[in-house]
Amino acid sequence: MMIFKRWSAIKRLRSTKLLVMDCDGTITDGILPGKRFCTKDGCGIRLLKLEKAVVSGDEFDPEEIRARHLGINHLRLGAQDKWKVVQELADCLGINYKDICYIGDDINDLECIKKCGVGVAVGDAVREVKREADITTKKAGGHGAIRELTDLIRSVQNESLH
Repeated sequence: MMIFKRWSAIKRLRSTKLLVMDCDGTITDGILPGKRFCTKDGCGIRLLKLEKAVVSGDEFDPEEIRARHLGINHLRLGAQDKWKVVQELADCLGINYKDICYIGDDINDLECIKKCGVGVAVGDAVREVKREADITTKKAGGHGAIRELTDLIRSVQNESLH
């Protein structure tokens, strides 16, 4: 079961229009160099009927291939300032920050987790990220954490499986 630090996050998830995901340690298990992705996470991403983005500090190519395969339209690699990238995405898409859900695992995700409408930490995130997140998944990054979140978003937005 997910840990809800702020129950108001559920209400904010109802109006979420953009899901922004960190890659290493969130979509992947964080173990390099092969970058392992969870197929259940991928299915959850595909089923989610809202804008999706990956923002990664890394410039490694498998993210691009995987993002294209999952239908993620917004991929920003080599992001040194993730919050700046999220702001640019929000402006480009005409989406308010309160309508963005951000999921991450490490210090470089902290500002986004604090400033987006809903901040989510994966189960094995660093302590500082878990402390600031509205929600913490039970599962670790790369092991179903994204699927937990996408299922929750679909549930609160009353999306069907099809």
